[in-house]
Amino acid sequence: MILFLIIKSKLILINTMSVDPSFYSNTSEGINDSTENVEYSVIYIPDQFTGSNSKHATNEEKALWPQYKLTKKQLSHSKLLLSMTEDIDTSELYILQSSMKFHSLNSIIEYLRHHDGKPITIPEYPLKSKELKDHWTDPWDCDFVQYVYESGTECQYLYDLIMAANYINCDPLVHLVGSKIASIIKSTKLEEFDMILGQDSYSNKE
Repeated sequence: MILFLIIKSKLILINTMSVDPSFYSNTSEGINDSTENVEYSVIYIPDQFTGSNSKHATNEEKALWPQYKLTKKQLSHSKLLLSMTEDIDTSELYILQSSMKFHSLNSIIEYLRHHDGKPITIPEYPLKSKELKDHWTDPWDCDFVQYVYESGTECQYLYDLIMAANYINCDPLVHLVGSKIASIIKSTKLEEFDMILGQDSYSNKE
């Protein structure tokens, strides 16, 4: 599981790290002051109600869909969600259930609300320390990603979150989760990789 996680995470980080990290520190710039406090509803919907099909859902069905209120400024760290506010004539932004796990969406909402569209500084790579606090200026980020890690099994919640953050194009969150994964790798002995993967030790294979 963790080996698969490492490979997937590296592929995502390769795509994002090719751009200067300073690019990500001002993702909230360019929002007109008159619209930054406009509220939108992020709604987590079943796939069968995608697009215009959402109009055919009954009120009882819609009542079961989790939804979150965020301002345009709070959404600004997600390039996908921000673009949706520009492209549609409604205050409802739909996230399909197949695109991410529910717990990942909850984490994303918490992250966006906390940072509130303020600039986020991405640390330089390669990371010199396995301690996140040495690289991330906001202590909340370190506590947040540690909680996500402890909530899952064998890094599964971290994997789910980095994929979800990549889907909504939230680069600072991709880097935060990626740096947490890197710190785990730095702290993991070779024998522990075998144990996690459910394999025999290398000495037993020979």
